[in-house]
Amino acid sequence: MAQAQKAPAPRSRAASRRKDSAPPAPPEAGHGAHSEYPVEESAILLMRIAVHGWRRNFTGHLAEFGVPFSVWYFLRILWDDDGLSQKDLTRRAGMLQPNAVSAIRTMEELGLARVERESGDRRRIRVWLTQKARDLEHKILPRIREDTEQTVFKDFTAEERHTLTRLLGKVCANITGSASSD
Repeated sequence: MAQAQKAPAPRSRAASRRKDSAPPAPPEAGHGAHSEYPVEESAILLMRIAVHGWRRNFTGHLAEFGVPFSVWYFLRILWDDDGLSQKDLTRRAGMLQPNAVSAIRTMEELGLARVERESGDRRRIRVWLTQKARDLEHKILPRIREDTEQTVFKDFTAEERHTLTRLLGKVCANITGSASSD
């Protein structure tokens, strides 16, 4: 009598991500022809594929400077508008509060930020960048801009780049519910 084979244990999502770290390939035209909503026209899927692929390169650049990806959005926002409240910073980064708390704690541990409680409302805190974080701005941003130009905007005209950036701004405004400036 044949023995039944044991099915392999399901892998966790984290294990799947580690093994399959390459970004998914963009959908090919024509493969969704039977659908009323073809996959190659799914803007959200296309944005996810683009961001996932970009993040792989980007994370490497940040690692060169000892900056974890988890704090990148906060650094980027604070370089332009330092001293935001934790609530405003979390909202602007589009993160959940627990993730924001963790990222801000990491920034403090790395010497990139300091947190101060407001004197009028001790529950409200503001996040300020340190000089170390300010110095990183002039090292990281040029590298990121160069990489973005060579990868993301490769073969784009200046008008196409402007249009894409403007439209993504509108998408973000629609998603967050804020008024668009267009």
